[in-house]
This record gives sequence, C-alpha cells and structure tokens, in this order.
Amino acid sequence: ALSVASGRVSFTLGLTGPCLTLDTACSSSLVALHLAASALKRMECPKAAATGVGMLTQAVSKAFSAAGMLSVLGRCHTFDRRGDGYCRGEGCGALLL
Repeated sequence: ALSVASGRVSFTLGLTGPCLTLDTACSSSLVALHLAASALKRMECPKAAATGVGMLTQAVSKAFSAAGMLSVLGRCHTFDRRGDGYCRGEGCGALLL
C-alpha cells in the first residue's frame, strides 16, 4: 500500500512523532503543508516536514485518457486555442518548517 511510504521515509531518516500519508488528489501537498503549519502553530512539535510526490501510474493515466483530460498531441498549449488537454509528469517536493 502507498500509505507505508511516509512511515518508511520517517524510519529511514530517524524522524519521530506523528507521520501520515494523504491522498486528496491534486491538493495533497498543500493539505500536508497546512497540517504541518497547524501543528507548529499549536506547538505540538518544534519542527515539521511536509512533502509531496506525484507519480505516474498506468491506472490513473488510463482513467485520465478515457476522460479526455490528456493532450492528444502530447504537448501543453497553455492559454492557446490549440490546447487539447494536459501532459502528466512526476515530481517531488519537501519543506522543513
């Protein structure tokens, strides 16, 4: 299960304290950042890490393609009438607060 990923990262880095995995689609990274900042504001911890990962999976790509969300041309044409969808990509970001 993907929910194990955050625990493995914490264990590998020797981090202690609460650890959770979120999946709120496109907003997961911002929700993680909000929860980390809220925990700091409530003084529940001295530091907090918020990370986000976007991975390409075949199942999601098939679903997006079936819904007509992906570009047929394989290119993004932002703010252009030739735009016919978007192109997927992978990425990762982390913030230590």
